[in-house]
Amino acid sequence: MKSYTEAVLACEEALKLDPTNLRALYRRARATSLPINAGVPDLRRAQNDLEQILRMHDETSASLDFVVKEQERVQQLIDINYKRE
Repeated sequence: MKSYTEAVLACEEALKLDPTNLRALYRRARATSLPINAGVPDLRRAQNDLEQILRMHDETSASLDFVVKEQERVQQLIDINYKRE
């Protein structure tokens, strides 16, 4: 629906209730990094959320390949922004 601001706010509310909610962290990272006008500070916040997911994730649970792929995508966006500057 491309309502990124509302998605970020909803995720922040969910994280107030449960700071370990991996889904809310992932969705906040996606909503922060998806807008075309996302700058490096926004992308860094998204990267921090993704790193937090990987730190909190129990290794016996399902694979988090999608988180690693999202990290790579965000890093590419950061690199592109730095090249533009």
